[in-house]
Amino acid sequence: MVFKMREYNGFNELTYVYRDAYETRYTYRPDGLRHKKLFADGTTLSHIWDGQNIVAEYAANGGITARYLRGITLIARDQDNLLQYYLFNAHGDQKLRLRCVWYGEKSRTVG
Repeated sequence: MVFKMREYNGFNELTYVYRDAYETRYTYRPDGLRHKKLFADGTTLSHIWDGQNIVAEYAANGGITARYLRGITLIARDQDNLLQYYLFNAHGDQKLRLRCVWYGEKSRTVG
């Protein structure tokens, strides 16, 4: 059984998630955009924004951990050289994030 608990602040922003003994805390900027994620192991990820659009995440050491690719809407997240594509419904709500793994061309011997 999965135990999950969430907490929100007075602005209805997610501030805390507990899932199977793993905790994550979130902080927000004054404009309501998420600023940081703090994980139970002490790892911190901060966000870079371009207006209302997320551009990247970076670790406490300043290294970029993820980049977000946009067109008209959010297309994909590039993390560890692995693209994760976002799928949306007809209303524009994000419904799924797919991870794609490319294995390259397979060679085979014929004859």
